[in-house]
Amino acid sequence: MHAVKHERSIVPFAAAVLVMISLFSVATAGERVDRCRGSSISFSGAPVESYLDEDGDGKYEYLVLSVNITVYRPGSYGLYGTVEKTAVANTDPSPLGLGDHTLELRFSGADLTLIEKEGRFSIHLEIFSRDIGIEPEMLDSMTAGSLSPDLFEAPSTGQLTQVSIMGQDVVIKSSVIEVRVNRTTPRMSFSYSGEAAERSRATVTYERIVAFNDMDGDGVWNEGADELRYSAPLYDLDWRLGTDFSKGYGISLYGVVPLRMAGTSTAAAYAKVTFSFRSTGISPDGDMHKFDIEVELMQSLDAEYLSIVHKVADETGDLAIGVGGSMGGNPHSVTLSSGEDIFGIYSWNDDLAVGREELSGNATAVTSTVIGEGVAHVIFSYPLDNGTLRIYHDPNVGMDPENIPTPSGGEDFLRDRPLILVIGVVLGGGLVATTIIWRYMGRKGSRGSVERGEGGG
Repeated sequence: MHAVKHERSIVPFAAAVLVMISLFSVATAGERVDRCRGSSISFSGAPVESYLDEDGDGKYEYLVLSVNITVYRPGSYGLYGTVEKTAVANTDPSPLGLGDHTLELRFSGADLTLIEKEGRFSIHLEIFSRDIGIEPEMLDSMTAGSLSPDLFEAPSTGQLTQVSIMGQDVVIKSSVIEVRVNRTTPRMSFSYSGEAAERSRATVTYERIVAFNDMDGDGVWNEGADELRYSAPLYDLDWRLGTDFSKGYGISLYGVVPLRMAGTSTAAAYAKVTFSFRSTGISPDGDMHKFDIEVELMQSLDAEYLSIVHKVADETGDLAIGVGGSMGGNPHSVTLSSGEDIFGIYSWNDDLAVGREELSGNATAVTSTVIGEGVAHVIFSYPLDNGTLRIYHDPNVGMDPENIPTPSGGEDFLRDRPLILVIGVVLGGGLVATTIIWRYMGRKGSRGSVERGEGGG
């Protein structure tokens, strides 16, 4: 009888427990549903690793991560990642619909060789979007297996360079030159790599695009003349960064420019302007980087020329701006010098590729350069003959490897100031001679005192 009562008392207790578990499960499931509804996108499991050995030599040129994601809100999404905060890779945002997707990141072996550890590498991933109101999602994990930087090597292209993101800049660095491309404005800087960077940096800022009729026949826009047809500032735009690290690197900054007719505030035409750096543009010695300027007009303009107005400026306060100098075979250049030594050079030629739907023809640019104090104002003017809608131009930035300043600056300081060196030698020699004479006189006086003391005894 007692056993029956005990059994009956357990039944309500068990039922209560089951009800509580059911309610908890429903609440938890509801919480997961609400969380998914509140998110636009999420990671689905750990990334899957693979390794590419393109030349079959037993070392990997790339670490490839296949990242599974789930989209709850259709939109434009991209993926950014780092390995040990050293190797960087990302994909451009692209339209993704509801459901599961796989995005791929390729980390260059050139960057992975710089990791100073062995074992499991840390991975940081971010899903980002250019759509308004979509917050990024982040995931931190570790590689599945134990790795060593010795397992990797640089790809066959871009092996002289490292690419990283520092604040607002994408940094391209070789053994000689460092180029920083701003991610939100058409502005870049170039300098020596390493300790000499701050003593050699210059900037190139693209300020304005104009279309004009050449009233005086010089091929160059003259601001004071009645030549202007369309214009637009380049700094006040929604610039976007595109990257491709699938092989080497490709970095593009692009924006759509509303061209306003002279004297009005209404956009009458549009142009897409793109500045691009690719690993194929770095010189074999790592001292020069070619980049591309591409303009794509979305309709024909009632104008004879299209110009890009920009400036090259010294950022150190110590370098002289000039013209001339040669690097890469280009006939035109702006130089930055310390004394007689040319540090940096921004150079270009007159050759253009042009066309309507495709770049199918050639044309000649007209350029002008005006030197000011610490700055050079440069205008590239592109002819709009035969209904040209597309223009391609390829300037260079470079640093002279023969003139890299020493870290301390001491050797250059004395070499450039021989009079100070001579004065130093003379003063040093005089000090040594004075010391010798003083010691000689002191010893002579001591011997005289001893002799006098002996005579008095």
